[in-house]
Amino acid sequence: MVTRDEIAAKTDEELVDVYANQSDYLPEVVEMVADELKRRGVGTDEIVVIDPAPESAEVEVDERWVQRRMRKIGYVVVLIGGALAALAMNNVSSETPANLPVIAFGSLFLVLGVLSIMRKAWAFVASSVTILLCLLIAMFNVATGSEELSPASIIFLAVLIVVAWQCLHTTVAVVRFRRQRKLTK
Repeated sequence: MVTRDEIAAKTDEELVDVYANQSDYLPEVVEMVADELKRRGVGTDEIVVIDPAPESAEVEVDERWVQRRMRKIGYVVVLIGGALAALAMNNVSSETPANLPVIAFGSLFLVLGVLSIMRKAWAFVASSVTILLCLLIAMFNVATGSEELSPASIIFLAVLIVVAWQCLHTTVAVVRFRRQRKLTK
C-alpha cells in the first residue's frame, strides 16, 4: 500500500497523471493524491479525468451474449430439423412425395443449426430466413385448408413463431455488432 510520504515525494505532474487515470488506481490512493494536490494548491477541477472507455467493454459483453444466443438457438434449430426429418422419414412412401420438402427443410435445419452452433453468423442468418420461410409455408397451408389444424400443428406453429422471433432479435444484434466492429477498426 502506498503511504502519504510516498505520495508527497511525487512531482505535481506525476500526481496529476495519477488523478487523471483514476481507473488504474485504488480509490484510497486517488483520495490521497487529491488531498496532496489540494495541499499544494493544484486545483483538481481543471484536471481531465480519463474514462476507461466503458463502451468497448459493453460491446464485448454484448458480443458474448450474441455468441451464446446463437449457440442456444442453433441447438433448437437442430432439434426442429431432426424432428421434421424424422417425422417425414417415418411417413415416407412412394404414394406421398409431399414429404420430400419436409425432409429437405429438416435436413437444411440440421445443417444450418450445426453451423450456428459453430458460431457461423451467415449460417445463423440463413437459418433465421429458413425458419421464417417454413413458418410462412405452414401458415399458408393452414390458411388455405391444405393442412388440417391438429394439436401437433398448433404446437409446431407456436414453436416456429417463438424461434423465429428469437432468431430475428439475435440476427439484428449480430448485424449491429458486425457494423460496430467495422466502425471501430
